[in-house]
Amino acid sequence: MRLVSIMADVSERRRADTALRESEARFRSIFENVAVGIAYTDLAGHWIEVNERLCSILGYLRTNLMATALDRLTAPDDRGRDLDEMGRVLSGEVEHGAFEARYLRADGSEIWVGRTISLVRDATGRPQHFISVFRDISERKTAQEHQRFLLSELAHRSKNLLAVIQALASQTIRSVDTLSGFRDRFMDRLQGLAKTQDVLVNQAWVQGDLAQLVAGQLDLFNTLGDGRIETGGPPVSLPADAAQAIGLAIHELATNAIKYGALSGPHGTVELRWQLVNEHSPSLRLSWIERGGPPVTPPSRTGFGRVVVERMVSSAVSGRVSIEFRPEGLVWVLDIPSQNFQAR
Repeated sequence: MRLVSIMADVSERRRADTALRESEARFRSIFENVAVGIAYTDLAGHWIEVNERLCSILGYLRTNLMATALDRLTAPDDRGRDLDEMGRVLSGEVEHGAFEARYLRADGSEIWVGRTISLVRDATGRPQHFISVFRDISERKTAQEHQRFLLSELAHRSKNLLAVIQALASQTIRSVDTLSGFRDRFMDRLQGLAKTQDVLVNQAWVQGDLAQLVAGQLDLFNTLGDGRIETGGPPVSLPADAAQAIGLAIHELATNAIKYGALSGPHGTVELRWQLVNEHSPSLRLSWIERGGPPVTPPSRTGFGRVVVERMVSSAVSGRVSIEFRPEGLVWVLDIPSQNFQAR
């Protein structure tokens, strides 16, 4: 008989549907492309949804991560932190939960993660689910550990350095008769110690290059003219403690050579060489040989300089020192075992 049609203006609904789809697309784009891991979990901590960044942080495929219980993802020592923090947020004790914990990646390795937890409620205030943000903080944790190590190492090195300076002062004051003599001798030794520190600092206090160490110590005596002191040897690195002791020994040998030995006259020379030897086991031999100075006689007493060039340095490198007071010049030889040097 007839058709009855009812027409209604649905433009607003269409616009609302389009806006909703666009909003959902924007949200999905942000959810998947944000630089942090995001997850929805129910009130018991089970996964509802996770983004791709969280899968990447934990090293899982999305389906595998969704099937893995939360307590299996946290390292044993940190297990339970997630649920405890969720409980605090759910009870209203805190508005947002935040903590740092170690998580287990799919390959079994540990990773430090910073997690923030927020609670989503409905219009009536009833809790619906949690939103969590996960951040990979492994680099920051590594940097903090490295910083703590450096501070501990600095404290250790500072104590060692102060002990050396204290020993220098104590032994120097026993070997001089006047305050001015103590001042001059002590300052000379501090200069030698400072030169060694420069070499070690340039090598990040891990090792000291022997050639640089020798050059730095003997640079204090560069007013003698060319050819008076000859040095040379293969490229060798020394541990920090060994470098410090050898630097002091070289400074003492050079100082004594200027005061009493080959460098006290106009024609005397010193030869400082190092070479790799293999008598019974690989070792490094460092030799100080003086020639052309006044006739040498053994000292009547053992001063601090003798302690440095003999007992202190041999102890620091776990090596052996021999000293010969030959008439034509002093000969000092230090043998360093393989564990206390590195040939390059």
